[in-house]
Amino acid sequence: MKFLLKGAECSRNKGTAAILKSTILTLKIFFERPSFVSTSPHPADDKRNCKKIRFLSNSKLRVFKAYKDKNDFDCVLDLSGDTISDDYGKLTIFGLLYDLIIYKGLLRKPYVIYAQSLGPFSSILTKIIAKIAFSFIDLIIIRENITAQYLEKLGIKGFI
Repeated sequence: MKFLLKGAECSRNKGTAAILKSTILTLKIFFERPSFVSTSPHPADDKRNCKKIRFLSNSKLRVFKAYKDKNDFDCVLDLSGDTISDDYGKLTIFGLLYDLIIYKGLLRKPYVIYAQSLGPFSSILTKIIAKIAFSFIDLIIIRENITAQYLEKLGIKGFI
């Protein structure tokens, strides 16, 4: 299985670097010879800190890059941590929607939210967009009960 890991970097945030590295270690236990590629705003810097991972740029024109690299991965794992929330501004949910349009819509790849804290969503607009976006995700793996409560309020089911 070939995984695209997105939403975590190795160069500017040690917490997301730990998430990225531990995700890889975990997946190596459950999959035979998995391969990994990750997106990053700073691929050259991240490569220095995580030498065994190939990094792709996640520029604003990533739709073209993703299409070119579509055979390099079978599944997208979103490792964004806790940034899909109104706590980080109302635009974060639109970033997720954009990624879903690219990876799920255009490239037809399974999309997994992996071990994240999601929410809260306080505005009517972000609640609607979150409900729509989460309904297109193949698997949502959460890390705590408060996320379950936020998802249940949105009517999202099937998360673990």
